[in-house]
Amino acid sequence: PQPSAHILPSLSHVAAVPPESPFNHNLFLQQQIFADKSNRLLNLIQGTKGLLEEIRETNATKPWQTYYPGAASAASVATSASNVLRRSTTFHSDDDSDRAAPVPAQQRLQRSFTSTPGSPQYPHVSVETSGRLFELNVLKLDLKVGNYATGNDALLRGLERNAVAHLLDGRIQQSVKHLDNLYQRVSDKSSKVLITGDLNAGKSTLVNALLQRTILPVDQQPCTSLFCEVLDAQENEGQEAVHAIKNPLTYNREDPNTFTVVDMRHLEKFMNDVIDGYEDYTQLKVYCRDRRQVNDSLLHNGVVDIALIDSPGLNRDSVKTTALFARQQEIDVVVFVVSAENHFTLSGKEFLWNAANEKTHIFIVVNRFDSIRDKERCKRVILDQIKQLSAKTYEDADELVHFVAAGSCLPEIIQGGELPADFLRLEECLRSFVLEKRCKSKLAPAKVYLENVLSDVSILSESNRQMAAEELTNVRLELERGEPEYQETLVRREMVLEKVERLTEETCTLIDSMTREKLINSVDDIENAMSALVPWNGFLHIWQYSIDLRYVMADLFVDRLKSCESEAKDKTKTCLNDIHNLADEAAPASQSDALTLFTKTDPSRITTAKLKDELTLEFTDVFEVQDTLGMASVSLGAVTMFSSKAFGYKSLIHSLFDITNTVGVSNIRKWTVPVVTAAGLGLLVYIAADMKHALARKTARKLRTQIKDGSIVHTEAMRIAKDCRRVFKSNAWEIQNRFQREIEAHEKRREEQEKAAKDSEYAVVYFGKVFDKADELARWVAAVEVEVEERKVKA
Repeated sequence: PQPSAHILPSLSHVAAVPPESPFNHNLFLQQQIFADKSNRLLNLIQGTKGLLEEIRETNATKPWQTYYPGAASAASVATSASNVLRRSTTFHSDDDSDRAAPVPAQQRLQRSFTSTPGSPQYPHVSVETSGRLFELNVLKLDLKVGNYATGNDALLRGLERNAVAHLLDGRIQQSVKHLDNLYQRVSDKSSKVLITGDLNAGKSTLVNALLQRTILPVDQQPCTSLFCEVLDAQENEGQEAVHAIKNPLTYNREDPNTFTVVDMRHLEKFMNDVIDGYEDYTQLKVYCRDRRQVNDSLLHNGVVDIALIDSPGLNRDSVKTTALFARQQEIDVVVFVVSAENHFTLSGKEFLWNAANEKTHIFIVVNRFDSIRDKERCKRVILDQIKQLSAKTYEDADELVHFVAAGSCLPEIIQGGELPADFLRLEECLRSFVLEKRCKSKLAPAKVYLENVLSDVSILSESNRQMAAEELTNVRLELERGEPEYQETLVRREMVLEKVERLTEETCTLIDSMTREKLINSVDDIENAMSALVPWNGFLHIWQYSIDLRYVMADLFVDRLKSCESEAKDKTKTCLNDIHNLADEAAPASQSDALTLFTKTDPSRITTAKLKDELTLEFTDVFEVQDTLGMASVSLGAVTMFSSKAFGYKSLIHSLFDITNTVGVSNIRKWTVPVVTAAGLGLLVYIAADMKHALARKTARKLRTQIKDGSIVHTEAMRIAKDCRRVFKSNAWEIQNRFQREIEAHEKRREEQEKAAKDSEYAVVYFGKVFDKADELARWVAAVEVEVEERKVKA
């Protein structure tokens, strides 16, 4: 990244120091170096912020949500030993806490390139370690149950991935806000020094001693209940004043409506009123004059504007402790005051651990050291604790750790005398740390934070890349395994439906032919059964007899039709059972897949009415004249043929003439009438006697003609076959739906797998690029040297 001109820090404040003297010239060069490095860090802060915002946007708009390493089960993140992210240092806590120290920001991630099947080569992070998994620093999620943090990984694994991603997004958002504060802090030409520590550790006393003025109230009881920012009066047009502020965000020194002026002489009473709840303020701005020379003063140093911020004690209450933790993000230098009598408390350690995310060097003042009898042992114990809390501070303990008695350095106590040597050493080191080593005090925290957050981004991106690569491999394997099953389902469906169609056609053809045959053959059975079923009540009841014949014949035909229907249903059920057994073997049925049979209808009523209407009684039905005459003609013909054969035609004619001549014509005429009358009476008697049988034969003949020559057989056979086909079609549709559901399930699963593969492939590429960006930014951050500028200046 190249520095941008619009964010270069102003060097106008350096002009106040004449560069003629060697000391001032060194300060001027140091400020020039500081301006160059701060400009580079400002660009890197913006680049890191952009990278984090890109990750947040990806979480919100892309299907792959950034996965938190500790939230996965062992199986989902199992990787080879060479590809596991690990840390290079271990931390052994003291007896008061088992919390591990943050990973050193200077640790560099080594890249070993390996390939994932089907994807481009992207780096795996591999760091030689002492055996601990690489942990996050800035973006670490700490879940608590009640007031205790227990089983963090187990709690994370118990949450859904969306919930964990939401928590991680919140941490990233906090980091983005902190980067904004960091940007403002680095670009600000002034420096803010936070004086903090446990309750009643002597923070206000230290501020008064550094100013050599008793401005802030001190007492054996805690008396600082809000942040007191002490600034040089030059920032208030040279006027000393105390501004009590309720809302620091709206504070404007030139707008009296945003603050309340407090008399400096009554500051202690005002503090007590705040403690007692009579006043509701959150911050004080104390503008005062430092009467010492430029070379000795912190506030009026002629180089940069310094603000000393006295804070409420840790654990005074949860609200102010939380505010203190948040406030330290705006601070360039932390001066931590610890009581030599109490050492580091748990709250103090928690604060230092939190501050260590960006501040590797912390100025520590061990106050009330004069009350300790075994001073060497006290120094040894406190330095051991500092070693565990801040390794860099321990390395520079000679300049950063000071054992003093601030209460004995107040102006009213020394009364113009010399300050103790240990306190003079403290002032000299603090001034040097804030002014001469500004890159270390102001820029080093920014560099450390950038290194930590970029290291976390590298770990997150590599973890997500590995997880995406594993999911991509698993999804592709599932796709490969599922393809044969999908194709086999398609083949089974075609095979089963083809067999169902064949069985359906065979059964329907059989039912149709069976129905036609039985209905046609039913006429003979009906004619034979009628005489026993219909009683004859004589000639006078012939009309009723005809009606009964029609009803009985129609009912007998309908009974035979119902028999055909019943047999057709039985064959259909048998075929359906075979079809469903075949389908169940190929595609198991669900609970909703039931056997669909015939509906409860009785179309035979229509057939009965139709037959009764068509079998009408006619007058000729009671006479079989044609049959009788036919029989007589046949008989006469037979006699004639016999006579002609026996006597010959000529002999027969001669015989007839002889009989006529013998009998006489008159005698013949006399016998003709009786003979004819007797023949007619005989015919009538025959007709009357044969009327019952003639009517039955004529009705049966009509029924036979209607059945054989009409459309009843065809209609009924088609109807029964159609009903059977409808049942077959309904069941075939259910079987097809069963296969369709299975195929749609395969296709849906395949679609989801393809989408998951696409998302995983995108994540592999995306997080590989994120790792590269974070790695590049980290290299630029590492190139900004913040601890060697004074050696360069001296050289």
